[in-house]
Amino acid sequence: MLAFLCDAFRWCLKRNEWSKGSFMVSLTQPLYIAFHMILIGMASLGVKMPMGILLHQPKWRIATISVAVAVSIVADIVILSWPKLKEALRVQSLSEETRPFMVFLWFCNIFLLLDSLLCIARIPWTFLPLLLIGAAALKEFFIIRCLFHLYSIIVEHQSEIRHRELSQKLARQERRKEELKNRSDRDALTGLFSRQYLMEQMEALLEKKQQFSLAYIDLDGLKRINDSQGHAAGDSYLVQFSQYILGRLREEDIFARVGGDEFVIVLSGCNEADANEKLEQMRSEAAEGNFEHIPAFSFGIAEADLDTQERTYQLLERADKVMYQDKERRRH
Repeated sequence: MLAFLCDAFRWCLKRNEWSKGSFMVSLTQPLYIAFHMILIGMASLGVKMPMGILLHQPKWRIATISVAVAVSIVADIVILSWPKLKEALRVQSLSEETRPFMVFLWFCNIFLLLDSLLCIARIPWTFLPLLLIGAAALKEFFIIRCLFHLYSIIVEHQSEIRHRELSQKLARQERRKEELKNRSDRDALTGLFSRQYLMEQMEALLEKKQQFSLAYIDLDGLKRINDSQGHAAGDSYLVQFSQYILGRLREEDIFARVGGDEFVIVLSGCNEADANEKLEQMRSEAAEGNFEHIPAFSFGIAEADLDTQERTYQLLERADKVMYQDKERRRH
């Protein structure tokens, strides 16, 4: 009890290590008591003298206590000089799983103190030392066994935490990667698809030999609005036009901004005649609509030729030429 109070006082002086200190005191105290009782029992068997009579002789008390204290000091030195063991005990002292183990250690302390009363009792029973040795050794075994089991639980728990943190980190990286990809796939102003994304999708459609038509659009009046009203008004005009066209496309169609005032629509499963009719309808409805700036545009249609090895840039060039023809025709 005196050793316990000294250890407790020593750890109380270190406020920032109170959890670690209380754990270490509660752990070492029953081990110390049990080892001391085992020494007393072995000495009693060795000299064939009851433990109560043995402890009334100062030399035996000094001898058993000296050995127990020496072993305790050596144990402290080993813990301090063994970084892995020191870290393991520190981790256990700060873990939530330590609480039930601490309760178990306090029960061990109480039972060992009750057992120690038998050491000073002058009971002439030959097997009493064996009983105390066995009981003390069994308690030490269970304490050490529980300590290792607790450590394995903590290690597993920390492994799960690290795995969860790693999974969350990988998920964040994947989201970040997806966000960056989406940024490269989208036009910053209008939110439409980028030229790069358009080319990739067209390549995929050509490889799969899926029918589609390409509409190359040139928006009229952007330079005039930028010069007369400023670029903010020009940006608003681009966004307004983009939203107008998007509202008239199907989900499977691809609408991309490929230049300042140039746009491309990929109309999946649509032939040239149907695509022409659809774009003409959009243009006529835009002229009749209620807009701050009426979106006027020229367009050219090119249907993908699936029987040749036509490339995406060639298809874009065909649609671009038709668009310029449409622009010249509208000027006259």
